[in-house]
Amino acid sequence: MSPATASTNGTNGANGTGASLSANDNIRRFAAPSRPLSPLPAHALFSDKTRCLVYGLQPRAVQGMLDFDFICKRKTPSVAGIIYTFGGQFVSKMYWGTSETLLPVYQEVQKAVAKHPDADVVVNFASSRSVYQSTMELMEHPQIKTIAIIAEGVPERVSLSTLLCSSFVLLPASSLSLVPFFRSSPPS
Repeated sequence: MSPATASTNGTNGANGTGASLSANDNIRRFAAPSRPLSPLPAHALFSDKTRCLVYGLQPRAVQGMLDFDFICKRKTPSVAGIIYTFGGQFVSKMYWGTSETLLPVYQEVQKAVAKHPDADVVVNFASSRSVYQSTMELMEHPQIKTIAIIAEGVPERVSLSTLLCSSFVLLPASSLSLVPFFRSSPPS
């Protein structure tokens, strides 16, 4: 293929006008959605503007959530960021429909919560060995209203002690399933 042909059909980094494309040109960025004017009723856990943080590096699960959001014609992805305590701070490339988007990956819960004040749900993919510690760390932040624990094999004793301090936790199927508790004071 001659260089002239490559520049006219948009391959090899050219868009036909002589200007080259950068990787940044294909990345879709989203502003945080505005919250509803009135607060949600106490019994409502989620709304069409709910945003979450995902605890644990689970790219397939996150991509599935983004795909579902896109198919449902949601304006903004429900996933605001990823918390991965075993790595540094970086971005993870995901797809929003046919365009790319970058999700921030944080090493610390504190940074993730501070950067995304609109995220009030956490989907916790921590292993059954570390799910208790990570859930307790998440509950230190009053912004987090709901935590969904995905880990299997969590002992009932651990599940019960998690519930005693929680605002609302969706427990794994191997435990007690779905039990609401409303926080009256921060965990000690």
